[in-house]
Amino acid sequence: MEKGIRDDKEVTGTLSYDTIHGVLRGQRVPRWDNFQALVHYLAAAQVDRRKDVEGAKERLHQLWLPAFTPSEDLQLSGDPLPLQNREEESEGTEEHGAELHSDPDLRAAHRWYTQQIEAGDTEALVQLGTLLECRLNPPSIEAARRLYLRAAEAGSLDAMNRLADLVTRKVEPPEPTDAALWYERAADAGSLAAMIKLADLLENGLPPVDTAAAEIWLEKAAKAGNTEAMRLLGEHIHKYDPARKDEARQWSEQAALAGSPAAMRSFGLLLRHQTPPDYPGSRWWLERSAAAGDSVGMIQLALILDPGAERNLYDRFKGWNEPEDSDGSRAWLELAAGAGNSDAMLLLARRLLRRRPIGRRHIGAATMWLQMAATNGRHDAMFELAHLLEVQGDAFEAKRWYDEYFASTNRSWDREELTKFLGRNPQIHGARESLQAAAEDGDALAMRELSVHLKWRSPRDEAEALKWHHTALRTGPPGLVYWLRWWGWFEPRAPR
Repeated sequence: MEKGIRDDKEVTGTLSYDTIHGVLRGQRVPRWDNFQALVHYLAAAQVDRRKDVEGAKERLHQLWLPAFTPSEDLQLSGDPLPLQNREEESEGTEEHGAELHSDPDLRAAHRWYTQQIEAGDTEALVQLGTLLECRLNPPSIEAARRLYLRAAEAGSLDAMNRLADLVTRKVEPPEPTDAALWYERAADAGSLAAMIKLADLLENGLPPVDTAAAEIWLEKAAKAGNTEAMRLLGEHIHKYDPARKDEARQWSEQAALAGSPAAMRSFGLLLRHQTPPDYPGSRWWLERSAAAGDSVGMIQLALILDPGAERNLYDRFKGWNEPEDSDGSRAWLELAAGAGNSDAMLLLARRLLRRRPIGRRHIGAATMWLQMAATNGRHDAMFELAHLLEVQGDAFEAKRWYDEYFASTNRSWDREELTKFLGRNPQIHGARESLQAAAEDGDALAMRELSVHLKWRSPRDEAEALKWHHTALRTGPPGLVYWLRWWGWFEPRAPR
């Protein structure tokens, strides 16, 4: 391996026998230029059909970033060099100097990258930008952007991609037009990752949508051997030009045969939705995808094994003749949920709550899965969890999750929603006072809820309840008045 890396003209880094030994044993994390030489050698040496050298380097780079600690590998000494003699960097790093230099590893990284920048190393600009973007708390986005921009203008493909990612994901408001320019520049220079991201931006992020240009970039990356591009190209053609179904199937099948779990799942779904559908083939590929660890493939396979269980959420597989397998379906959903898939968690909770008869352990398990999905940021799981907790009588925790739901959807409590919630849960602190204030402001719904509260809950005040009931009858909308008249525990006529 040492000789192969040294003789390879496509890489610039070198590693000794001892360094390679330490890397493979998990004891060393060398600089990126040396580490990517090892990744390049191993990826190029693969003998199966899944060979993707550039894809491997991109994936390993994301893993390398948090693992690299220059203080251990480079054994630097002395004070970190300041960046004041370079105006672009000095502006960006001063505001986060304290945070940066408070951590020994970050301090050593800063020192090393500064030295390399002073020596003219463009890659060091990218790495220092990544440190400022990803390792600081809070991150220094503008400083990272300036560093990426300088490296991108010097021709770094990595910097172009990172700069485009930054202005689409971490800049407010996002700047998709600038991102498209940098993705296109990197794509023109041969970056397969940039081709895929540019296609996604052209299809979903930039007005107006340009599906034709997106397909051109996906096809270029697919013909260069990128498995992800093959999968996306097949999906793209199937979505936008169904008449070319044979071409869509060809690209999807090629990606699936290359061994990508996501591509296997995509091909399985394409077989399911084609005309006529190929259900056995669809199931076979979804099983391969699920077995390879694709959580979305696990969910789709679970729905095939028990299609009727989610008939309100997913299409039923008409024409499917094999018997349903509820246990197998649940097992795949549990695997997907265990892998962190929020969709699987939500589906498991809904299935448990639909059981008849339903026991306390089913409700407890459903609550657990909803809590996990809600903690992962699923808005619908937050709302359903709040409702379930309210039904179980835990009004305080229910209100907390309702608050989380409204905050995550950039909404606030609607007055009607809050009034109904307080009416159902008078034990919430200040519920009666809030209803009283809303009723006195003329809110007919609050009058109704307050009358119920005063009639049935401690401390009771039937005379006051009757007063608010008849006030709601006089002021409420027709629907509410009908409900109040149907409500039979008050006298039908109000006193003079």
